[in-house]
Amino acid sequence: MPFYNFVNKADEPAELFITGDIVDDDTAAWYSGNDVECASHKAFKASLDKCKGKDITVYINSYGGDTAIASEIYTDLLEYKGNITVKIPSIAASAASIIAMAGDKVLMSPTAMMMIHNPWTVAIGDKHELKATIHVLETVGETIINAYERKTHLSREEIQKLMDKDNQGSWFDCNEAKQYGFIDGIIGEETDFANEAILNAIKGEQMRIYNKVAFKPPKAQEQRIEEPKPEVEQIAEEAEEEPTEDEIRARVARILNIPPEQVNQAMIDCCCPLFVDRGEEKAQKELEVQAEIEKFKFLSLA
Repeated sequence: MPFYNFVNKADEPAELFITGDIVDDDTAAWYSGNDVECASHKAFKASLDKCKGKDITVYINSYGGDTAIASEIYTDLLEYKGNITVKIPSIAASAASIIAMAGDKVLMSPTAMMMIHNPWTVAIGDKHELKATIHVLETVGETIINAYERKTHLSREEIQKLMDKDNQGSWFDCNEAKQYGFIDGIIGEETDFANEAILNAIKGEQMRIYNKVAFKPPKAQEQRIEEPKPEVEQIAEEAEEEPTEDEIRARVARILNIPPEQVNQAMIDCCCPLFVDRGEEKAQKELEVQAEIEKFKFLSLA
C-alpha cells in the first residue's frame, strides 16, 4: 500500500498524506507487498514533482523511521518552489518530526503529539567498531538539531536537552510544540495567521506614513516659477479631507496588498486611523504610534 494519498486538483493546493514508517525504497517494496503503509523517498519525490511548484499541504501521521530517508524528504521540501503547509492530525514522532520542520507553516491538531529524541541504532563488533558507531550517532544527532534549530530558533543546547530528557526524548502536545517553536499554530485556529499578516502590514504602513510626515523634504529649487507646497503641509491638508468610501477601500487594499473587492469592514476599521495625521510634535507622534499599534494588535486578535 502506498504511503500517501496524492490529491492534485487544477485550481486547489495539492495534498500529500505521509503515513506509516519512513523506510528505504527496498524496504518499501516489502511493506507494499504486505499491504502495510510506509513512506519512502522515491515515491514521495515522484508525487512532489507532479505538483509542479503549486502550493501543497503535507499531512504527517508517522512514528518515524530512517533518519537518512527523512533527510531526503525534508530536503526535497526545502527545495520545493511552492508554499508548503504541514499539518499533523495525529503524530509526528522521531524522524517524522524532522520532515515536519520543512513546512513554511506547521500546524498541529489539538489532539496531536510530536516527539523528538536522540538517534539510536543496533550495532555489533569490537570496541573500535562500537566507538565508530557512537561517533556516527553523535553526528546524526547534530544533523537532526540543524533542522530543529532552523525552525525553532532555540539554541542547540536547549534542543539537545529536550532530546536527552529522561534518556527518552520529549513528547509535546500542540501547546508545548508551539511554545518551543516547532509548530506555528493549531489546526482550527488558522485565522491567527491572517490577523498577524494584517497587523504586520498595518505596522509597516503606520511607520511609512509617520516617516513621510515627520521628516521635511528638501527645499524646492528657486528657479521654479510656482513653488509647490512643502510635502508635510500637503499631506496634512490631505489628511484633513474626508476620504470617500472607494478611496478608503483602495488605501486599505494597497496596505494589505489585496484586491479592493476583498477588503471587508473589519480591515477598514483597523486601517482608517492610519490616514489621519494629527500634526503634533515628534515625541507625541511616537507615543501615538505605539498606542495605535497596541490597538491594532488587540483588534486583529479579537
